[in-house]
Amino acid sequence: MKSSSPELTDLVRDAKILIVDDEPFSIVFFERLLRAAGYRNIQSTSHPTAVEGLHRDNQFDLILLDIHMPGISGLEVLDRLKSLDPSTHVPVIVLTGDQDAATKIAALEKGARDFLTKPPPKAEALSRIRNMLEVRILDKQNKQERENYQHLLGNVLPSYIVNRLNAGETEIVDECTPSAQVGPF
Repeated sequence: MKSSSPELTDLVRDAKILIVDDEPFSIVFFERLLRAAGYRNIQSTSHPTAVEGLHRDNQFDLILLDIHMPGISGLEVLDRLKSLDPSTHVPVIVLTGDQDAATKIAALEKGARDFLTKPPPKAEALSRIRNMLEVRILDKQNKQERENYQHLLGNVLPSYIVNRLNAGETEIVDECTPSAQVGPF
C-alpha cells in the first residue's frame, strides 16, 4: 500500500470500514482483499437495515455499499446515513454491477463519493479505498486542528475579538482612547 507518509499509512490501516452487501461472496471478497492489504478494522453486514445503527455506534471512516439489495436499496441507505448528521461527510463507495448512468447519478446526488463495479479489479479497488480513506483521515485531522485553533483563540484573545473573527472579519482595528495609548514611539 503506497501512501504519503508512514503515519498516514498506519492511520489508513486502522480506519473503520464497513462492507454492506447481500451477497456473501462479495463480502468475503472485500474482507479478504482488505485484510491482505493490511487493513485491521473491518466489519460487514448483509442487512442494509442495520447500517444506520452500526454507523451511529462505530462512526465508520468508509462504507462499501451495494446499491441493489432486497428490503431497502443502497440509495435508501444513503438517505438514512445523511439524516444521521447532514453536516458530516460519510465516505461511501457504492458497489454495483450496474453500468446505468441514472443509478450512478442518483447515488452521487445522495452522497456516494465513488463507485466500484463488481467484481472490481483488486488494484483498482485498493487504490480507490486507500484514496478515500486518506481524504477522510486528513479531513478529520483538519477538523481537529480547527477545533484546537478555536480553543487557542479563546484562551489568547478576548471573546468579542474571537466572535468578530468567527463572523468573518479579517481586520480588527479599534480606536484607542487616550488612556489606552501606550505612548509615543
